[in-house]
Amino acid sequence: MPPRIRRSRALWDETRRPDAPWTATARAILYELQPVRFSAIDASGTVASIRGIAAGFWRILRATPGVVWGIVRIIAGWRMREWTIVGGAAAYYYAVRYIHRALEAGPLVVILTAIVGIFTIGLGDEGNADGLSAYSVFNRGYQRLLGSVDVEALVQQYAGGAMAVHAQGMDDH
Repeated sequence: MPPRIRRSRALWDETRRPDAPWTATARAILYELQPVRFSAIDASGTVASIRGIAAGFWRILRATPGVVWGIVRIIAGWRMREWTIVGGAAAYYYAVRYIHRALEAGPLVVILTAIVGIFTIGLGDEGNADGLSAYSVFNRGYQRLLGSVDVEALVQQYAGGAMAVHAQGMDDH
């Protein structure tokens, strides 16, 4: 029996026990939903590469001390908003790591976060003063931007002009 099936069967067998906690069911469901197993990837070469890159970066920073002091001055000038953003990003990172360790659902949490971000922050109209989108299907009444070109305008410019002249000539007879 392949190891994947054995792991799946063991998780589902654990959920069938009478004293099984709700986390057993959650682990089994999230195991089936998760397509990629990062724990099965041998990352020893990747870790060595990252260490080499970090060592090179550290040598560059030591060679250019002005850069380090510039970064320190920038960070020292941060207001509460910048610290809140950095703190929130760090808290999110550690929350995803914890959820991934506890329920093996890290990628699922990241995907759900992206979907929530798209439908909350990503589709807002706050930056648009008149509230019109460049895509008329998103505007109330399919209202178009001034100067936009659509099929009706093209037909009117190229085919409609000749038809109008022809129709006017027919009316004169």
